[in-house]
Amino acid sequence: MKITTGNFEVIYSSWAPSFRVNDVVLSLAEEPEITIRIGIKREDTLEGTDIQLDFSKAKHLGITVVNPHKLSHMGVPDPVEIGAIRGKKLLFSVRVDMFGNYTSFAVTYAFLLEA
Repeated sequence: MKITTGNFEVIYSSWAPSFRVNDVVLSLAEEPEITIRIGIKREDTLEGTDIQLDFSKAKHLGITVVNPHKLSHMGVPDPVEIGAIRGKKLLFSVRVDMFGNYTSFAVTYAFLLEA
């Protein structure tokens, strides 16, 4: 099966549950070798929501979804470039779904390759 969206090929997509509200960590063992850590944070002083991306460590992308309880579904508006495969851009798309009042969350994600 081949899945495309716009100018990208979906090379892998899946869903992962959190255990309670622990971070979900995805580790790519092949090139590009990268770790993606997805977590949530409740920030009562912030009225809205936010998604924070942290590329400060080499081969690591941290994604923090702030106040997901205010929308119940949140994700990055555009895929995030995380590397390259065979000279083509590798991108990552993610959406977080909250369950209960910070009981747990689930991550739906996809890896996309520039067509």
